Amino acid sequence: SVLEWPRVHGEKKLDTDDPEHISWLCTIASARAKEFKIEGVTWSLTQGVVKNVIPAIASTNAIIAASC
Repeated sequence: SVLEWPRVHGEKKLDTDDPEHISWLCTIASARAKEFKIEGVTWSLTQGVVKNVIPAIASTNAIIAASC
């Protein structure tokens, strides 16, 4: 989906803090997922992937677990 952004929007930068941009990515990702019968693409998952939230949470949990 991120590769689709420049094709559709030209030089306009993808703003990962703009809900409209995340919604567009989610819509495109959902359509692509449907082609391959993949379920579970949500707005929050899309935002987490685009903003790298998921790796940050995993790293934080690993650090906390190691300190216990």
